[in-house]
Amino acid sequence: MDSFKSLAGGQRAMRRLVQISTDEIYGPAPPDVWFTEEDRQRPGNPYSASKAAADCYVAAYVNTFGIDACVTRCTNNYGPWQYPEKLVAMVITSLIDGQRIPIHGDGEMMRDWIWVEDHCDHIDRVLHRGERGRVYNAAGFCERSVRDVVGKIAALFDRELEDVVDVIEDRPGQDRRYAVSPAKAMSTLGWRPGRSFEERLPELVAWYREHESWWRRIMATDHYREHFKMLRRGQ
Repeated sequence: MDSFKSLAGGQRAMRRLVQISTDEIYGPAPPDVWFTEEDRQRPGNPYSASKAAADCYVAAYVNTFGIDACVTRCTNNYGPWQYPEKLVAMVITSLIDGQRIPIHGDGEMMRDWIWVEDHCDHIDRVLHRGERGRVYNAAGFCERSVRDVVGKIAALFDRELEDVVDVIEDRPGQDRRYAVSPAKAMSTLGWRPGRSFEERLPELVAWYREHESWWRRIMATDHYREHFKMLRRGQ
């Protein structure tokens, strides 16, 4: 409880805690359904279950001890400095490197994609304007399948999707679609996402070309090499 009472060695009282959660805690979304903050949690894998548990802890501390806290639940991020195991970063760096791209199953898993700076703006608004104890969804209004994402990036390299992908075994417990509505954040915080996925991609490809030494250092580590071996085995 002491960590909730103060920051900086007890010299400054904490004003607000923001728990960064995930859209995955709502579980798979049926077609044409976008979950709101009032929908029940239905996590279907260990990662989303851990996030749902953390959300419950925050709510319990708000209720029991009156701490000032909010929760954000966001969709898939992409942008500069993203660890190269993540899909968009992995596809770009693999194509720069002349490597093929592993896709789980049929690649038709639907995800919403949000530019990282739009997510940061959402967090900042929740931090300064959110209502204590409330949950706020964030989304980029950019629902794309994994195959569509890979195809759009491949096109920027003048490559065809089928020429650059390897189909591997589907990931255990993978949900077909996640989708949330950010209407509450838009109406109460004045937040909205910025430019579209297609507008952002060319500048992101350029960024990874300009920062090649950074991601190559990561990919040269034993940890990353082992991760990529597991990925290609469908783990």
